[in-house]
Amino acid sequence: MTLPPQAINNEKDGELTVLMMDTEIFGFPVAEWALPMEANRVVPAWSRFLPRADELQIRLVSCRVPAHNSELLAAVQKAGFRVVDCMVSLGLRNVQRTPLDPVPLPLREAENRDLEELEAIAGKAFQTGRYHLDPLFPRALADKRYAVWVRNALTGRMPGSVLVVEHEDTIAGFLVQKIDGDHCQGQLACVNPKFKHTIVMHSLLAAHTAWLQPRGIRKTTGRISIGLMQAINLNLVLHSELRQAEYVLHWHSIHYPVGKDSPLSLAHE
Repeated sequence: MTLPPQAINNEKDGELTVLMMDTEIFGFPVAEWALPMEANRVVPAWSRFLPRADELQIRLVSCRVPAHNSELLAAVQKAGFRVVDCMVSLGLRNVQRTPLDPVPLPLREAENRDLEELEAIAGKAFQTGRYHLDPLFPRALADKRYAVWVRNALTGRMPGSVLVVEHEDTIAGFLVQKIDGDHCQGQLACVNPKFKHTIVMHSLLAAHTAWLQPRGIRKTTGRISIGLMQAINLNLVLHSELRQAEYVLHWHSIHYPVGKDSPLSLAHE
């Protein structure tokens, strides 16, 4: 597949960036729009981007709107985008001073021998996330994206590293992180479905803080779907702070058919 240019931008209309990893996984171009923050510019800006998006056969475009900005949200919806998720940002402001909780399960860095097991877990464990929550998007591709994500992080194809917790020689949970200086960005956190409703997520998050402290990390950031209230509450119990909420919206090209495994597919048969 020939990939389109990575970004289309101008000062007035924002920037439309092709998401290269997702495009490679799905087999068709998808993009993200960093839209103008003035509500009255959104619809004209998107009308100028649309012919170029169609020319590049971009089938899905995402954007993010601060949850408090109802005027901007209305404008983006008027342009043809639909809300698929709401995310909250959270993190530790001072890792070095964060109290440590007991860690029932030890944390270690993932190794190449873990790859097959990690891919299997990532490919079935996630229920939220914007692609999973979009009823027009095929579930199989949403699952595949997480499996490829953890593979790319473990094999070094993308920046990041993978940490795991184990129970009786089985990977019970993992997280993907990206460290830049004294800042750690949490990218994925996952519990093996076999250990759902156990202490695994608590152990994973608590052990992560203990892992970060001797490495000089000072702050962490991450985003999580508002649908995962149990995970959000657990982060707050472990001293994270809520920072910002934002809506995630998708636009679908009229050339993009509903996936056969979509909840809406029966309506199109």
